[in-house]
Amino acid sequence: MPDGYRVSVVRGPFTYGGDRGLWEMALLNPKGGLDYAVDEDICGGDVLVYLTEANVIDILAELKRRHKHVRTITHMFNTVILRDEESD
Repeated sequence: MPDGYRVSVVRGPFTYGGDRGLWEMALLNPKGGLDYAVDEDICGGDVLVYLTEANVIDILAELKRRHKHVRTITHMFNTVILRDEESD
């Protein structure tokens, strides 16, 4: 994953599954827009929805494993914080 890419993990009243305590995850390009072409085999070319916390942790671990050579991404994966949209 090129430098500058990020992962968004959110849960809230307007996210898919948020009302059931589930999470959404998306990969963002350096400009902050959604990127459906990065790690397409994981994300299926779309935002991942209805994820449990365990699903999120597993996906982040796989992304970290794949992109361990990119220092900024590895650091971000080590410090990821799951958050509810409402807590902003």
